[in-house]
Amino acid sequence: WGDKRMMLLVPSQLAFGWTLAFVPYFISGVIVSEERGAQYVGLLSAIIPVVAAATAHPTALLTKTIGKPPVLSMTLLLLALVGLPPLVASNETLALWPNLVMYHVLFGVVRQGFENGNTAIVADVFGPLAKTAYSAESFLHGVGGG
Repeated sequence: WGDKRMMLLVPSQLAFGWTLAFVPYFISGVIVSEERGAQYVGLLSAIIPVVAAATAHPTALLTKTIGKPPVLSMTLLLLALVGLPPLVASNETLALWPNLVMYHVLFGVVRQGFENGNTAIVADVFGPLAKTAYSAESFLHGVGGG
């Protein structure tokens, strides 16, 4: 924490960590398991890494075109959207198949964008201190619940 700029990353790191815990616990553990059946947890959870892998190359191209900060900003906006449906919709509405699929797709995009984009920004900003910054990120994800 010697570089005070690391403190500027704390809110987004905590939010991402919270989301890493929220999606498996609430969306998979409550919504999918209770409303659709536990047999669908793995299927829906698999959407996240598939979408993350599928969007990695297009996101890299977009990053080269418009830069890292705008792409990470868009990712943070999507991260905020991950928390919106559970706030405004009932469990029954969240459990509709199109909603479940789109939610997992959204989280796949967020996961890829945040993990890759945030890592690149940290490397650029902190340079030789990047290893320390990555450790702090991991710690904050854990504190956030992920």
